[in-house]
Amino acid sequence: MIDVLKNRFVRAIPYQTNIRLLEQPAAFGFLRNPTWDFTWLLCGLWLLPLVILLDWGEGLETFFLLCTLLFWLTHRFSSLLLAFTSPSYSSVRQAQPLRFLGVPILVTLSVFTWLYSPWQTWTLVEKILVLAVIDYAWALYHFAIQHYGVLRLYQLRNPRQQELSSSQQRNWCLLLGGVLPWLGELVQGTTWLQQEGLLTFSWLPSDSASIWLLRGTVCLVSLMAWRKLTVQNGSPAYQAYLLSLLLLANAAWWISPLAFLVLISMQHWLVAVGIAGHARSMDSPKNHSGWRIVGIWVLLTIVAVPFLEIDSVDFSNGLAAEWIPGWQTMLVESNWLTLCLGLAFASGFAHYLMDRAVYRFADPIVRRQVLRLYLSD
Repeated sequence: MIDVLKNRFVRAIPYQTNIRLLEQPAAFGFLRNPTWDFTWLLCGLWLLPLVILLDWGEGLETFFLLCTLLFWLTHRFSSLLLAFTSPSYSSVRQAQPLRFLGVPILVTLSVFTWLYSPWQTWTLVEKILVLAVIDYAWALYHFAIQHYGVLRLYQLRNPRQQELSSSQQRNWCLLLGGVLPWLGELVQGTTWLQQEGLLTFSWLPSDSASIWLLRGTVCLVSLMAWRKLTVQNGSPAYQAYLLSLLLLANAAWWISPLAFLVLISMQHWLVAVGIAGHARSMDSPKNHSGWRIVGIWVLLTIVAVPFLEIDSVDFSNGLAAEWIPGWQTMLVESNWLTLCLGLAFASGFAHYLMDRAVYRFADPIVRRQVLRLYLSD
């Protein structure tokens, strides 16, 4: 979600232009308050024990189903909500029409052109696989870079905090939030590429001793990351998020694949929804219309879930297949399948692009117009 905060977030922001916002550092560096931050941004700290507990019982799938309805598409359209309903972003859109409209529209048209193209050398399934591989790689980066953005945001909330090299911090977040969890899934044979038969490794360790050695190595790397990423005078909020990042990096190696999927998805969704909801509410604090817009936004995305959840080759086990009689037959025997697939992939790609546009605080226009939404109490 906060893809763009990766672009030298703190270093690119001249503190002299924002010093009035930060004359008094926020209490303990929280974005809003301890309770709110713990619910949304620091959710990894309570999600991990919760999914482990649910995994031991029989409630994990039901929990994930409900969370998917509430937060999956809500997070996907969160940056779109900010860009086109927040008054503070109107001047940014006008100044950067290509970034906010041109590129997302071009990408969307490209997806539908690819799916509806008459090239006989490519079947529909093969076209879907190409889009799915692009989405898979982009999503790995997207998930990982969100951690970097939140850490940078917490650093801005506490200006007395010693800064780290942005490139160093970004690289560690990519390692902890992307590479290590993906390797954990790879060793367990549960990555999407392996499940679709697109990637096979005969040399992957499977014996207990090798697995324990890899787990120990990941723990050691996590300790090194804590030492590298922790900073002098770091706020409690910053340290808490860093701890949640380290827990997520190790989770893929210790908990079940389903539990990890729920954990990593929910953490990403809640952070995205939390920050977007906070910024939108801060843009209309007097009449609280921002939260009413957020509520309508959540309801609309719940309705859209069955139609956009089929961005995979096997669409037979989705929510719509369970709720709508004859769903698979209707998709196969009509043009709805290609249309829904196009909407699913295009909305995902547009989400990645829109996050980059909305949270591009290295851009002076974005910084000048909307930074106050994230730094004000």
